[in-house]
Amino acid sequence: MATLSEILDGIKDLIKPYSDNPNELVDATFSFATDEYVGYEKNGVMYKLKSVALVNKILTLLSAAEQEDPFYPAPINGAIMVTGDELRYYKDTVGAVHLTGAVRNTDGSQACIAVADGYTPDRDITFNLVSSSNNTINHGTIDSDGKIYITVPDGDTAHVNLIYRAGE
Repeated sequence: MATLSEILDGIKDLIKPYSDNPNELVDATFSFATDEYVGYEKNGVMYKLKSVALVNKILTLLSAAEQEDPFYPAPINGAIMVTGDELRYYKDTVGAVHLTGAVRNTDGSQACIAVADGYTPDRDITFNLVSSSNNTINHGTIDSDGKIYITVPDGDTAHVNLIYRAGE
């Protein structure tokens, strides 16, 4: 498994034609990758590197990077997790938090789970989600304290797939 430092070492030679400072990506946040571009943000500015060789090398190294195991928090306030697709969260190799899974019996008036310190966003985030029985769009919120509120029609199941940056 590769660390982010090993990934950057592995692509420095490929970055040199695009940058005078191959270490510029050390504090960068990779935000997207396509088959032609890798996008990253540094100091609030978005950059795009165009190189199929670079993109392929970064994607290969990122896929080999170690990722932590997901956390499965206990439901609270009467929420029910869907067996086999319980709500869970983890940080990926670049530090983004992934919240995914399904939950029932939650009307959004009380938190259904909470994420641990280090996984909380620095501001409240409202997101859309789909309920399964009638494919309606509902909403959820994760507040800056890590409490997650999900609104789903009575008896229905909400499917969550959210990626966000944890606050510092």
